[in-house]
Amino acid sequence: MYEVYNEVIRDLLTPSNDPMILKHSATRGVHVQGGNEVTVTDSADGIALFHQGLARKIKSMTDFGPAQNFASTIIHFNLILPVDDKPFPNKSTFTIVELPGLEKLGDDLTTIRYREGPKLTKSLISFNVLINTIATQPYADRLINYGESKLTQLLEDEVGGNCRTQALVCMKTDSDPNLISAVVKMCRELEQVKNFPVLNDCITQDLITQYRARIYNLEQFSAMSTENSSLDLRDQLRRFQVENLQLIEKNERLQAKMDSMQGKFGHLATSKTDMSQQLLSAEEEKLRVSKALIDMQIENNKLREENEASKFELTNKVLMLENDLMETELGERHSHSKASRMTKAKFDELQVDRKRLADEYIGIKANYQELSKEHERQVLRNEKLSIELINLVNAQTTRQNNDRNSERLRVMVSRQSNRRRPEEILAGEKERLNMEQKVIVFKGV
Repeated sequence: MYEVYNEVIRDLLTPSNDPMILKHSATRGVHVQGGNEVTVTDSADGIALFHQGLARKIKSMTDFGPAQNFASTIIHFNLILPVDDKPFPNKSTFTIVELPGLEKLGDDLTTIRYREGPKLTKSLISFNVLINTIATQPYADRLINYGESKLTQLLEDEVGGNCRTQALVCMKTDSDPNLISAVVKMCRELEQVKNFPVLNDCITQDLITQYRARIYNLEQFSAMSTENSSLDLRDQLRRFQVENLQLIEKNERLQAKMDSMQGKFGHLATSKTDMSQQLLSAEEEKLRVSKALIDMQIENNKLREENEASKFELTNKVLMLENDLMETELGERHSHSKASRMTKAKFDELQVDRKRLADEYIGIKANYQELSKEHERQVLRNEKLSIELINLVNAQTTRQNNDRNSERLRVMVSRQSNRRRPEEILAGEKERLNMEQKVIVFKGV
């Protein structure tokens, strides 16, 4: 959590008010060196840290109002998402930026600089110029200068870079019409700003790091080349100045000699021929000196032209390298976006198939449950019918056996009715009892 006021960066998560410096690195881009990073485990910790940072914001007064009206607040939330099939997690940054009041944009920017100084509103003015420049250049091969202020350098990704940016603008209902016009103009330009967000997986992170390293290497190489060429030009200019001083001294000596010779010519009126010859020689010497000076000026101009040509060639080379870098970056971004779209389409198809199979499974499961219940009912019904059939068969068998036994008894009684002895009667009674017992046992079975 940082505050940018009067082109000075302060860390609001530390009690110290020491100014922080910006650093460029290939892995993190433009960031605050030595900034305090705190791990937040829940919302309560985040709210507590947020209130601590707000309490440390600048509270002094200036000649033009509270200092908070000229300060910008930047809050970074670094989010890390582990992915199962990737060796490194996906990284994203959620940034909240509170800008100074836009009412300053209703006045003339030059007047503001003269009235409030070059640094007090530099962040807001540079941000306005940056938004205007990006809004008029919506293409990916644009070259934007983010180095006008500390705020624009910190917002290199959020404005026109790898970020999905949303702007919230608050206005009073009773605001001045000029102020409303300036704010509406800023909102229209913010709407025209085009960013290029990508999924920050491990491959994209490594690719962005590689591009940043190349850009920083080219910038360092360009700075070293410019510094070396300027040093050579300074040495040549210093040498030419020394030579010019020597020629001037020599010219002065010649002029003094010519003056002395003219005095001698005044005193020696009789030797006109000799004086004329000496005068001619002096004029010739003067002409030679003048010619030498002209030759040196011509040589100096040639050296300047050569220096300009070499500088122009170096500038063209740097621009060509940057163009090649941007083309490569666009091609790789296009391929990544195409692969991402194809993967998403396949994933959507799989999701549709999964939903269809889930619906079919639910229908089959419901049918299976209904068939299982119907089968149980049929089993119970078959068991009841089997029991009733067994009972009927048993009853039929018992009735048939009883009918046979009765018929047999009648036949035996009819045969023995004429002669019966006591032993036969007793035997017949025993046989009857045995038959009754058998019938009883049969019925029980």
